[in-house]
Amino acid sequence: MQVAYAEAAAAEAELLITEARLIAARQAQADIDRRVKSARDPLFAGSRADMMTAQAEIARDQARDRAHNARAALARFWSGQPDFRLALEPFFDAKAPVVPSMFTTPDFALLEAERNIALANIRVEQARAVPDPTLRAGVRYLGDGANVAFVVGGTIPLRRNDTNRAAIERAQAERTAAEADIAAARLTREREIAQLTVRISAAAAEAERIRAEVIPPAIRSVEQVREGFNRGGFQYLDVTEAERALAEARARRVSVLRQYHVERAALDRLTGRHAGISSSTSNAERR
Repeated sequence: MQVAYAEAAAAEAELLITEARLIAARQAQADIDRRVKSARDPLFAGSRADMMTAQAEIARDQARDRAHNARAALARFWSGQPDFRLALEPFFDAKAPVVPSMFTTPDFALLEAERNIALANIRVEQARAVPDPTLRAGVRYLGDGANVAFVVGGTIPLRRNDTNRAAIERAQAERTAAEADIAAARLTREREIAQLTVRISAAAAEAERIRAEVIPPAIRSVEQVREGFNRGGFQYLDVTEAERALAEARARRVSVLRQYHVERAALDRLTGRHAGISSSTSNAERR
């Protein structure tokens, strides 16, 4: 579900970017129309503005369809409909992960359960190797009279050649294999957690730097170029280039944040971050 949320939130953010670019294209188209009517720009400048606006509308419509489909995929987790608003604040809140020192996951719980079963099998097979004495007791009538006797007897198997050694060794081998699986899984998990932590921290840092260091200058550039364009100091292509640079910076941030949340979902699975929530939900559904 975390991955589905990341996809849906990224699609919503991309839709916002395309809508902002369409607004800018329409504004530039209106400015060009005024300049063409006043003979300050040639006719082909108006045609180019019309083309840019049409392309922006197509991109917006495609982004709208992707956002709808992503919301539909997310809504399937609760059998809902895609006509809901998605809060984007958690999507843009990217921080370096903090990995807990102690945690458990369903995968490890299963491996530990298999090891415990192997330990129990060892005790069972060892118990079977011990001779099991059998005791009998009863009452016997003597002859035709009323005399009775209390009889007690028993047997103890010698089992000189049957010590159940093979079964014990097989159970011990199963325990050793289970412990080896746990050790290997632990090493693999620790390596994956380390790699994910590095990538998530790098993505969070990049997203923050784009927000603080790239997008503000890009916004100022658009404002300055548009102001100069209105005074006749820049061409329409300068405006579209500035708008394109701003849109690409925003799109890059969304792409980085999407990858951040996908990697974060993988890390949460490895550390069992939501295992308790899942268990509580399952218990509540059973009740």
